[in-house]
Amino acid sequence: MQQYKFNVDMAPDRSDLQAVTQKDNETFREYAQWWRNIAAQVIPHVEEKEMTKLFLKTLSQFYYEMIGSAPRDFSEMVSIGMRLEEGVREGRLIKGSVPAGNSKKKDHEASMVKGQPRQQAPQQFNPQKHAPRTKFDPILIKYAELLPTFLERNWVHIKAPPPIPKKLPARFRAELSCVFHQGAPSHDVEGCYALKNVVQDLVEANILSFKEFEP
Repeated sequence: MQQYKFNVDMAPDRSDLQAVTQKDNETFREYAQWWRNIAAQVIPHVEEKEMTKLFLKTLSQFYYEMIGSAPRDFSEMVSIGMRLEEGVREGRLIKGSVPAGNSKKKDHEASMVKGQPRQQAPQQFNPQKHAPRTKFDPILIKYAELLPTFLERNWVHIKAPPPIPKKLPARFRAELSCVFHQGAPSHDVEGCYALKNVVQDLVEANILSFKEFEP
C-alpha cells in the first residue's frame, strides 16, 4: 500500500478541475474529452451531476451565458457546446464583442433605428407579454442574421430547450435544430416563433425598421 500510495496523492482534485480552461486552438469536443478524462481520475469519484456543473464553470463567458443553467448531463452539455461552436464557425453567432470596424456593417445587416444613430439606440428591450402571434410582418433579412445582434445588444437571451413530447407529432423535424433554444430539435431559427415574436415586438415598438432596405 505504501508503494502505490503516490497514485492517490498525485490524483487531481476538484480544485484542479475548476482551474483549467479551453485552449484557443482546441475544439469544444477535444476540450470536453480531455477534461472528462481528468475528472475520471479524481478521488473520491465525481458524480455526473456535479461533473456537469464543474465543467460549466470552466467555460468561457460566451459558452457559460449561452448554455445557461447546467443541462441534465455532461453529454448534453457537450452537444450544446458543439452546436454553439458550429454557429460561431458559420458566422451565425458572434463569440465575444464585435470589432469597432464592423459596427457599420452590423448596423446595416440588423437594420436601423428610425432617425437615430446606433449609439443613441435603446440598449435594453423588454418584450411584451402577449398571446403568441400567427401573422408577422415580412422582414428582408434572415432571422439567423438578426439573432447575433440581438444577443450583442442584450435584447434577447438564449432560451432553455422545450421538453420533447413522448409522442412526437407528425410535423416533428429531428434533422432541424434551433440555436435560440440551445440546439433543440424540431425547428430551426427561421421557423422559431419565439424569436419571430421578439422581432415583431421590436418592429411595433419602432426600434427595428426594415424600410431602409431595398427588396
